[in-house]
Amino acid sequence: MLAEEGLETWDGRRIDGGDDWLPEIEGAIAQCDVALLLISANFLFRDKTELAKAQVLIEQCEYFRRLPELEDAEAALGTVP
Repeated sequence: MLAEEGLETWDGRRIDGGDDWLPEIEGAIAQCDVALLLISANFLFRDKTELAKAQVLIEQCEYFRRLPELEDAEAALGTVP
């Protein structure tokens, strides 16, 4: 449906196993005009990859308010900046 309207969507399924995922995500975020980030505590706590994706998108959007869920996930996964 979005493609019919001329909109392109992107998600992590475009990254193949073994690819350097962070540059792929950062590149997609840098090229987007609109981003919709749907996150839950469970999503952030899954692994460092999911947490890194959320951090990159939040920083790219210049949203600097610290999200409590993000802080909890960083602490649990040992990635507190």
